Amino acid sequence: ATTALSLPDLSITNLSAASSLIAAGQSTAVTATVQNTGTAPAAASMIAFKEMGMTLYEISVPALSAGGSASITQAMGSAPNIAARYRWSAKADSTNVITESNENNNVSSEIMVDTFVSTSTTTATTTASTFERLSSQLANIMEILMRLAEQVRLLKR
Repeated sequence: ATTALSLPDLSITNLSAASSLIAAGQSTAVTATVQNTGTAPAAASMIAFKEMGMTLYEISVPALSAGGSASITQAMGSAPNIAARYRWSAKADSTNVITESNENNNVSSEIMVDTFVSTSTTTATTTASTFERLSSQLANIMEILMRLAEQVRLLKR
């Protein structure tokens, strides 16, 4: 009789971003749930947060009992002044230290986060309101000067 080997099996059961649309240069929290779907406990391991397959961050994951899970959150950033679509994923046991019953289910599906470049209307609004205020003040000054000119003209008579 053969005895089945009891092993852990780590996988990413959920990957989500706090926001799917962020301003360029900003970041958003990305949370991955690492679950041990195996029949044995898993020692502490690492999770990799990736962009288009390239590892950006590696973070420790605590030991997980069989059936246990842990949520790991990492701030993922974007390049400034560039509108883009980021493709982020996560990989459980990224350093391959855990012998698992299935080594082929460690990578999550990708999530996509879009960035936008903010065009500020503050400068235009400030310029317009400043212009209106200065125009009003100039009109008041012109009215005062005209009254003074009238007074001078009357005094010269």
